[in-house]
Amino acid sequence: MAKKQEKGGSVFLSVILIMLIIALVSALFYVLNMVGVPLPFVQRVKNSNFEKALTSNNYQAAYTIYDKSDNKTTEDEALINHLNGYFELCFLAEYNDDTWPQYRGIEIFNDVIKPTVLNKLDETVLAYYNGEYSEDDVKVYLSRLAKFSFCKEKLVDCVDEVESKDASDKAYNKGVELYATGEYEKAVIEFKKVSSSDANRYPKATEGIERCKQEWGSKKLQEAQKMIDAYNKEGATAILEEMIELFGEYEEAQKMLKSIEPELEY
Repeated sequence: MAKKQEKGGSVFLSVILIMLIIALVSALFYVLNMVGVPLPFVQRVKNSNFEKALTSNNYQAAYTIYDKSDNKTTEDEALINHLNGYFELCFLAEYNDDTWPQYRGIEIFNDVIKPTVLNKLDETVLAYYNGEYSEDDVKVYLSRLAKFSFCKEKLVDCVDEVESKDASDKAYNKGVELYATGEYEKAVIEFKKVSSSDANRYPKATEGIERCKQEWGSKKLQEAQKMIDAYNKEGATAILEEMIELFGEYEEAQKMLKSIEPELEY
């Protein structure tokens, strides 16, 4: 009979001991969490809950978790991945009138996602210039990507860029023709019309401008120097100012103009 009581008492003590251990561990975790010591498994739970909230488009719940997080690196990554999911839909036939209302709540994270959204709009315009989309299609894609409240002006700029492609192409071709016939001044004017969104032609147009500066601009600088030597400061000034206006940044012409300005003032 005594042995049964001893066994029962042992079980009771074991249960009490386990409960004390659980209480102590819980208290320790609570204290560590309160003083800011990172607890990996707790963070994993938070991240999991954050991703679940995003997946269910419960952005208010997601923001509550995000706002309380001390290190938002993982949440930022999950948020951008979720945003990319919306981007993918923008280019698919499955996109419909219910798509944006479903994702609209993500604007609660506008401060975080704004650079990514604006960059995606630029990338889409570049893709159009590279021949990946038709003009009609890219305008549809841009309108979907730009649903965010901060995109109104950016959308206008992007559509303007799209509609400028034909003019940009013609300007580049005209610039090449004018350069080939030695009409450098007119060639520069056309090359400057080429859109920076054209990843193929814009660098070539910039190179064309530099060639005009070297082949024709250097001769105009020599002409200006001869006028300076002949005390025709006004004539030299007119040439140099014309060159600076045409090319924009033109270090040699600017230095030469600066060297004669004090004498003109005197």
